[in-house]
Amino acid sequence: MKIISATNRNIEKMVEQKKFRSDLYYRLNTYQIHMPLLKERPGDIPELILHFLSLLGKEFNRVMPLVQQQAMDELSRYSWPGNVRELKNVVERLVLVSKGREITQSMVASLINKGTPLESREEKPFEKKLFSHEKELIEQALISCGWNISKTARTLGITRNTLRYRIKKHKLGPGL
Repeated sequence: MKIISATNRNIEKMVEQKKFRSDLYYRLNTYQIHMPLLKERPGDIPELILHFLSLLGKEFNRVMPLVQQQAMDELSRYSWPGNVRELKNVVERLVLVSKGREITQSMVASLINKGTPLESREEKPFEKKLFSHEKELIEQALISCGWNISKTARTLGITRNTLRYRIKKHKLGPGL
C-alpha cells in the first residue's frame, strides 16, 4: 500500500523535536515532492482560474461568466496565503456573486480584500522587466508561427487559453 499525503508543516523539524514519530516519518517519507506556493507562480493563476471555471461550468451545467482583464490582473497580484484551495474557493464565490454576468475587478477586490487595498498594487522593477520580456517572447513566437495560436501555444509549452489571455494582456495583434 502507498500513502500520498501533503502537509504545510516541517515534519523533519517535528521529528527532531520529538513531536512526530521518527519510525513513522521514515516509513512514509519514500519520496518528497516540493510544491512551490501559488504566490511564487503568479503566471499559473489565470490558467487555474480558467480551469476552475470550466469545472464549475460542468458541475453547475451552465456557461460560466467571463473574467474582465482587470479582475484577472487583481487575482494575479494577490498573495494567496491559502494557495490553490483559496483560489478555487474565491473563484466559486465569484461565480455565485456574478450571477452569470462578467466577473469584475470590484467583485474580486471585495472578496479577497474585504475592501482593503492589495499588499502591493505598485508594479516593481522586476515585474516590469518580466512583463516586457514575456511580451517580447510571446510576440516573437507568434510571428515565427505565423500567428497560429495552437502552434504558438505548443511552441511556448502553454495552453491556448493561457496564450489567448496573455495576448490580450499584452495587447498583441498582427500589425500592432
